[in-house]
Amino acid sequence: MVVYYEMLMLLRPDLAQDIYDEIKAKIEQVLLQESNGEIKNYDKWGKYLLAYPVQKCSYGIYVLIRFGIENSKSKEVIDKIKGLCKVRFNTFIMRYVFINLGSTILSTYCRPDSLEDAPRRDRQDDEGWSGQHRRSNRNHLEKKSGEVDFVAENASVDRAFEEDVIVEGTI
Repeated sequence: MVVYYEMLMLLRPDLAQDIYDEIKAKIEQVLLQESNGEIKNYDKWGKYLLAYPVQKCSYGIYVLIRFGIENSKSKEVIDKIKGLCKVRFNTFIMRYVFINLGSTILSTYCRPDSLEDAPRRDRQDDEGWSGQHRRSNRNHLEKKSGEVDFVAENASVDRAFEEDVIVEGTI
């Protein structure tokens, strides 16, 4: 019986194309040649802004791999791919996760827009406030709710004023 999995990898944003090709070739070798599996999708999503820094990187490249392998070989194959991620490619793959999809797989999935796909907007909004003005005054902005004052102290909230795109959720 074939069991389908998804593997989502978060790669370093400064990854060279030849290293990406090497990672792809090695994973394909493990899945196709060594385990007689099948790859349904190998999709490079692109560069995204992370909700928090991972290994001192604020951006990352997401890659989604959807594959099927025999149930009897699944633990062995996944352990082998995890070994590649942890040992051979540990400086390039920042995070990864495997998801068991079961015995059936949908042919489509919803892919979020990457920074390369998303339209850029001007740094100046309708009120004429530039990003620099917001950065210099962000500590002085307060929001009242009832009798309690809330001041934006969290770094991720502060970055929300500076960045064009914020991606919620990480691996």
